[in-house]
Amino acid sequence: MQQEQSQQNALVRLADFILKKKSEIIEQWISAVHAEKVIVSSENLTHQQLVDHMPEIFETLAGLLRQGPDHFSLQDARTHGHRRWKQGYKIDEILHEFGLFRIVLLENATEFIRQNPDFTRPIENEARRRIHKFLNDASIASAQQYAEEQQLESKHYRDSIATLASIVESSGDAIISKDLDGIITSWNNWTLDKI
Repeated sequence: MQQEQSQQNALVRLADFILKKKSEIIEQWISAVHAEKVIVSSENLTHQQLVDHMPEIFETLAGLLRQGPDHFSLQDARTHGHRRWKQGYKIDEILHEFGLFRIVLLENATEFIRQNPDFTRPIENEARRRIHKFLNDASIASAQQYAEEQQLESKHYRDSIATLASIVESSGDAIISKDLDGIITSWNNWTLDKI
């Protein structure tokens, strides 16, 4: 019982530390994102757009450290996927962002753990397990939201194409299309009836 209480107290202190250093960690992460050449889309974002919902992610992570793995929502991660999709990110860029966040966050957590000798190896392992689980689940949720956005956009595109095709086919006029060389590439049924 006392060991569990020691672990919980240590994890609460780590959560407090992460929240206290939130702004500094975010700035370290932003620097890492800007330095990463494969995250090209980040160059088109303002500071605020890049940071957007990071404070909420910190709050969720702190809650997870304080209360355990069953007490957090991935809504902020899904929001991240939605926003990055709207901002023109590719899926690999989103995952790179999460990877960089993991590195920066764990470097800071390790600094805190090393400065606190009551953070025994089992407590450190539990802290790392919770952080990794959260970041894994968050990156998956973000990627899933991104994929859903892409699928929805593809469906809208296919529906629009089908609607246009239906309009052309049901038209009472002969309609033909040509390529840039003037070669006829398609026509509607009305055109065949008139020939």
